Amino acid sequence: MTFYLSGAGAYCVFLLYKMFEDRECSKTDRTSWIVIAIASMFWVVVLPLSIVELRTKAKAKAQLDAVPKPVNFGKDSRQIRTIKQVEEPQSNTTPKLKPENS
Repeated sequence: MTFYLSGAGAYCVFLLYKMFEDRECSKTDRTSWIVIAIASMFWVVVLPLSIVELRTKAKAKAQLDAVPKPVNFGKDSRQIRTIKQVEEPQSNTTPKLKPENS
């Protein structure tokens, strides 16, 4: 019983610390306090589930980070061409300064 109560108290202090550290969490909202109370009472179940969820998210992030990113973001590496790019001539067709007699 002492183990359960000491774990619940420690987890409650941890959750309170995180709640007051969070700037977006409402300190006057009743539901925030109820969630902390319920999570502290059922810390034996909540804590391992939270750890599993954090590990799953970390593994998914690691897999996304392992995907190779394009190195060159220049004009030639675009997949979608704009109308202006399609209408631009591919060869150099600019008029010459000294046209040759034809």
